[in-house]
Amino acid sequence: MIYSVQYLRGIAALMVVLHHIEIKAKQHDISALNGFHIGYFGVDLFFIISGFIMCHTTWKKDVTFSKFMSARVKRILPLYWVVTTLALIVFMVMPGVVNSGGGTTSIWASYLLAPTGDRFLVDNGWTLSYEFLFYLIFGASLLLKTHQRGLIIGSIISLLVLAGLIINPKSAWLEFSTNVLLLEFVMGMFAFHVINKFNINRWLASFLIFTGLATLIQQNIYGMIQTPFYRSVYAGLPMLAIFIGIVRFEKTFRDSNNSVFKITEILGNTSYSLYLIHPFVLSPGAMILRKIGLVQWPWVFTAALLGGALLAGWMCYKYVELPLTALTKKNKSSQEKEKKIA
Repeated sequence: MIYSVQYLRGIAALMVVLHHIEIKAKQHDISALNGFHIGYFGVDLFFIISGFIMCHTTWKKDVTFSKFMSARVKRILPLYWVVTTLALIVFMVMPGVVNSGGGTTSIWASYLLAPTGDRFLVDNGWTLSYEFLFYLIFGASLLLKTHQRGLIIGSIISLLVLAGLIINPKSAWLEFSTNVLLLEFVMGMFAFHVINKFNINRWLASFLIFTGLATLIQQNIYGMIQTPFYRSVYAGLPMLAIFIGIVRFEKTFRDSNNSVFKITEILGNTSYSLYLIHPFVLSPGAMILRKIGLVQWPWVFTAALLGGALLAGWMCYKYVELPLTALTKKNKSSQEKEKKIA
């Protein structure tokens, strides 16, 4: 495990949860987190982490396309399908509760993560569609026996994004496959090669962290920096700087027994479960808090929703995600034994 990356996963998930608490607060006319506008940048950090991890797990290893994609499917889809099925049950009973913001919800697209332009049963699933597009491009590059894999992937994604900027596609599929968000996966790959090849000293790492945080704070106060590359610049670049800086201190985190780091590690471990399950807590939680009259205290409202989301994320991780992971590993071991016998 890379401790620094695990901490960053936890921070990314926490940012997304806080962003959604802010949205729920506005829906109930509550001023909680009114001044927090960059929570959704957690998604951008997730994409950078994915680009980095894919390079880390395949670096100087003989990984086939099928093994790579199989590992990604087993890691992402089982828990997502369980949560999606839970959302489907809610949708069948109370359709207005799922994706209450409006739009058409597609059941088949939800399960297949198909970017049709319709809403998913689990609204956060849209980010997983981008993850799998990147996995397909990255996995296909494994078929090429070359050391220039990163350059090839970066070039393909850059050309896709450039095409999108030029033609401004109206089709949901084309808009999805040429979105500037894809550049953030390339940023993660770039971070891997920079960290791997260069000895970044503490001062430079600290400067990167400070610059990234200062940019985030500035945008939180004064608004987002507007360029033709939109989110990949105003969210991606600050997160990239913070990511490289934090990972530089990996040894410090690994050797530390600081309780704050331990808590952040737990948050990182549960980040995927937290990311998927927290909407199931926030919506009913906000309605309950309104009924019992706690909406008049914005910070109590925020703390209650955050605490409930964190608890649900931990329970989902322990009682659903871990057993599913153990099950897929058990099936893999059984298949390998059968192959040896055959």
